[in-house]
Amino acid sequence: MGISPIAIGGAGGSGTRVIAEILHAQGIYLGDDLNAASDNLWFTLLFKRAALFPDDQHVEAMNQACDLFLKVMTRARSVDTGLTRQEMAQLNQLAAEDRLHHPKQWLKQRVDSMQLAFSGQPREVTRDDQWGWKEPNVHFFVPFLKARIPSLRYIHVVRHGLDMAFSANQNQLALWGERLLGRPVDVNDPSDALSYWCRVHQRVKKYADELKGSVLWFDFDRLCQQPETQLPLLLEFIGAPNGHLTSQKLGITPPPSTGRFRDHDLSVFRREDLDFVQTLGFSID
Repeated sequence: MGISPIAIGGAGGSGTRVIAEILHAQGIYLGDDLNAASDNLWFTLLFKRAALFPDDQHVEAMNQACDLFLKVMTRARSVDTGLTRQEMAQLNQLAAEDRLHHPKQWLKQRVDSMQLAFSGQPREVTRDDQWGWKEPNVHFFVPFLKARIPSLRYIHVVRHGLDMAFSANQNQLALWGERLLGRPVDVNDPSDALSYWCRVHQRVKKYADELKGSVLWFDFDRLCQQPETQLPLLLEFIGAPNGHLTSQKLGITPPPSTGRFRDHDLSVFRREDLDFVQTLGFSID
């Protein structure tokens, strides 16, 4: 299996599941341990840790996580028979204590599934087979991962920031918000949710500019509204044949939450955050 993966990320609730389904429909391997939203739970175990942020201050831990992730995802080319004692010790340490949203029993199940991935016969794959993964939190680690995996391509899925601010899915804000914004946050405060969304997308825009050609900024709202123009852009980026996927086959329709911000008072938001939403081309009227 070639080391040329495609990663999918975004703020929670951005529509990353739909993009993962498109990749899966193209025969792209996304991992063995997935949840209902197609999140790669091996990546969750290894990287969804608040202690890793900022990642440039935790290089050793990041390298260990990346080595383990690459090993389990590309195991068909592995020269050994499985995980070493040292690697198992690292994984067991990651599952030793409860985390926000993930109790240690759940984390231990991920360790077990990684072990299971090395049992039995290797998958029949070739160097040209495509692989990737979807885990919304991956956007925090793209610059590091790109340095480790130069051929990495990243799809960042974006939805209107004001709709996202009123979403019930604020798991990322709970985990990363205080570290990213440098202050306490309230997961029930739409203003904090929008500030988090803005800061995330400011970071992604910065490294997307630096990694031109390797990052696709993909507007989920536009995909739902104009699938006939947006779907080909996605397929071209992942190097997939164009033509046999349609929005009808994939069930791509605007979610009921689209435009929900219009039912709320926008005066609760910081002016600079509203301005940033508009600079990305989203109307706030």
